Amino acid sequence: MLDCRSREFLWHEGHTAFATKEEASTEVLQILELYRHIYEEFLAIPVMKGRKSELGKFAGGLYTTGVEAFIPNTGRGIQGATSHCLGQNFAKMFEINFENEKGEKSMFWQNSWAYSTRTVITWAC
Repeated sequence: MLDCRSREFLWHEGHTAFATKEEASTEVLQILELYRHIYEEFLAIPVMKGRKSELGKFAGGLYTTGVEAFIPNTGRGIQGATSHCLGQNFAKMFEINFENEKGEKSMFWQNSWAYSTRTVITWAC
């Protein structure tokens, strides 16, 4: 049996910063839709998009979304890709600031998103 979780080593990963929560939240959903598109339109793998539970979210993040694929051979699902709104948690921790339009010091709203070679391995399963 092919172990779909132990073979990942390459990542497509991004980190972005925004002035507002609204901008960050918009990107989280745009990236989530991009990942859905990759799976369904390029690999012909249906996925479900959704928001992770508090226990399933990225540690230290505000919230996490993801796409999940179904593996018929095992009857299980597998996380395909994630898009995280990190909020201002890391900006506060590391004092990451910028000068806003009013010339005031503000903290960024940050995101992180990624998919891995698990994407191709899922297709092979």
